[in-house]
Amino acid sequence: MADTDRTPPASNAQDAPPTYPGRRSGLMAIVSERPIDFLLNLTRLSVVIFSILYLTTLGGNDAYYKALLAMAASSALRLYQRTREPGNRGAERTYAQLFQTLLIEDSCHYLMYCVLFVIGSPVTFVLMPIAIFACIHSMAFFVKLGNEIGAGAALLRPVGRLIETEQQRMLMTAALGEILMMPVSVIMVFTGKVLLLAPIMYYRFLQLRYRSRRNPYCRQAFFQLRLAAERLAMRSPAAISNIILKCVGFISQLAPQIPAQ
Repeated sequence: MADTDRTPPASNAQDAPPTYPGRRSGLMAIVSERPIDFLLNLTRLSVVIFSILYLTTLGGNDAYYKALLAMAASSALRLYQRTREPGNRGAERTYAQLFQTLLIEDSCHYLMYCVLFVIGSPVTFVLMPIAIFACIHSMAFFVKLGNEIGAGAALLRPVGRLIETEQQRMLMTAALGEILMMPVSVIMVFTGKVLLLAPIMYYRFLQLRYRSRRNPYCRQAFFQLRLAAERLAMRSPAAISNIILKCVGFISQLAPQIPAQ
């Protein structure tokens, strides 16, 4: 009876080639437990790849539209995630309340952005904000993923440090790009690259970005631009200074009210 309870010798397991089950099972567990997160960040990584292909002319104009479509898919997935969160799933919420909730989400803003420009001609500047946004979030996810499964940590660690130190600067650059797209969209109307209503629709997008609860960088960028314009007005002749200050005042009047947090 003692022989039947004897465990097999450990040497058999030690002689087998290493299979790193922890890494594979860890990756598969993450994919199975968080499939939307994984797919979401794959689409974000696709935005970065297609943007690079377009900028390097390797992907042609198709890469431009694929980058916008990938960002639209990423935004839709993120928006779906937000609607499934406990605070947004109350049965007592009306469709109007749900719609208002969706409008304050950054993912909804970028979904509108992609739809607005995917129906026009390619403009390189359009890809700048979404490429920066996608790069930050996809790289942060894959760095975290590498740390969790213990694969490529040494390679991904410098990327994680770079994102951590440069994230605010990158997000501020993206916000400046969003603001500068307003006059660019007006110019694009006269060149026939976008629809006549594009500047009006983009102004609505910019209002939503300005009121964003999660991302204050658009407001900060507007503030920095206002300070720069006022400093320029102080150093300019009276006539030019008057024009600059009137433009600053007019744009300030267009700024939406910020809801209480």
